[in-house]
Parts: sequence; structure tokens; C-alpha cells
Amino acid sequence: LNIICATDFSHHAERAAEAAVSVAERFQVNLTLVHAVNRPAVHLLPEPMRDIWTGEANIALRKLAEKLSFRDPDVATQLLTGVPDEAVSSHVRETRPDLLVLGSLGERNTDEWIIGSTAERLADASPVPILLVRDPAPFRAWSKKNTPLRIFFAYDFDETSDLALAYLGNWAQVGAVAVSVAHVDWPPDEYSRFGIHRPMSLTSNDPQV
Repeated sequence: LNIICATDFSHHAERAAEAAVSVAERFQVNLTLVHAVNRPAVHLLPEPMRDIWTGEANIALRKLAEKLSFRDPDVATQLLTGVPDEAVSSHVRETRPDLLVLGSLGERNTDEWIIGSTAERLADASPVPILLVRDPAPFRAWSKKNTPLRIFFAYDFDETSDLALAYLGNWAQVGAVAVSVAHVDWPPDEYSRFGIHRPMSLTSNDPQV
């Protein structure tokens, strides 16, 4: 298992990085922090200004890695160039990590948003599993073997759900996990799927369902 954590140095991204370190520590695998420089498009800047932008980003990336590297394994860094979601997505396709970790929000700092636009685009485009983090505390506790990692799994009786459920087996092999599996149904669909012809309720399931 190799892990990449993308950061924009926001508070949310730093919390995601803390969770990524905890997961890497529990699995005893490599972790790489990546940041995409795009203020503005770096390749369009004069070379001296380009060096300033990338130099400052490299320093910030190394500082974050040093802050997180008090644990084992150490944290590597990789500076990318381009629009963040495109640059990170391209890097993920090239390196094929086993997990991509992101903060649920980026620089936007408000509880009114559940997921930021960059994270949403990466979730749509990523060819590897993604962990979106809001609170690193459960992962810290799990990595220290103090408490099981509680996972709520939404299941939909399809191949994608089966693959995702199998993926959770990797986590169960390295530490205690408590998985709750749930399915949300719509009675008309379920009645059709099971061939039920009795009168239908929209608020409760037939016993056969």
C-alpha cells in the first residue's frame, strides 16, 4: 500500500495529512505529500518569478513533511505544476498509489460546504480509492491500536459496492475495524426487482424486501 496525500496548505488539508500519516503508520507503508503550484500558470511566468513561486511551495511542503515525520515511516514530498485537480489526477495515474488522501475542503473555510470543488473533481476522476478527511482523530486512535476504526458503508448491490467492500478487507487485516453496512432503497424499485405485485407503501418495505 502506497499513499499520496494532496495538500494546499489549508487547515483542512493539514488535518487530512495527519490522517494520512496515521494510516501510513498503521499499514507501515510509504507516504508522499504532493502540492500543485498554479498561481497563476507557472509555466507562463518569467523564470525568476517561477523560481520564487516553486521555491516557496517547496519550502512549505518540506516544513509540513518535517512536522509530520516524527512518526515512522518518513514523509516524502513531490511538487507538481498545473491546475490542482488536473495535476494531482495526472500524478496519480502515473504513480498508481493504493490510496489518495484529501481534505474535504480546501482554502474555503466554512462549514456550509461539505466537499470542496477540487476534492469533488478528484473524486470523480481518480483511478484509485480516495479518502476524504474531515477529522483525523479516529485515524490517530486507530493507528495507536487504541480503538477500532468505525466505518459506515453504503452498499448498493452492484459490482462497485462489492469492490469497495472487498477493499475494506485490507484495513481489517492490519487493525480492528467495526463496519456497519447499510442500503437505502426506494420501494418501487425493490418491488420491481423482486417481482412483488401486492399493494405498495412508499414509507415502508414489504416483508419480502
